[in-house]
Amino acid sequence: MMNHVPSARKITQMERHMNVLVGYMLIWVLFESIMLGAGDQIFNGLNHGLWYLRINGEWPELGQGFAGWIVQTIRFIILTNGFIPISLYITLEMIKVLQCTLMLNQDRKMYHKPSDTPFACRTTSLNEDLGQVRKSLLALWF
Repeated sequence: MMNHVPSARKITQMERHMNVLVGYMLIWVLFESIMLGAGDQIFNGLNHGLWYLRINGEWPELGQGFAGWIVQTIRFIILTNGFIPISLYITLEMIKVLQCTLMLNQDRKMYHKPSDTPFACRTTSLNEDLGQVRKSLLALWF
């Protein structure tokens, strides 16, 4: 029963940096949308009588007030959500998988002759982990 507890999720340093970056971008999109919604309320209040803007206070333009600000803020969130690069996660994961399958698994120098076992990449973060090595064993001998 001691091993019944689920293990913690291991993430690489690059994934951690990406999560922080996306968090900052999400905060920026929310802040920007709130400010743009407030700016829309100010603009509509100053230019209410202009016939070509057709500000009549009906749906979908609720006009001045809290309900109109909420609707505009949601619209700006939808418009600016493209700033958050979700496709970046997908691209990085595809690159890691391709590096494992095409580069590491096919490397002929990573073959152990006595046991007749070729290299098998079992994790996609292996190439990131290999890049985190700070000291080599040869540097310790000299």
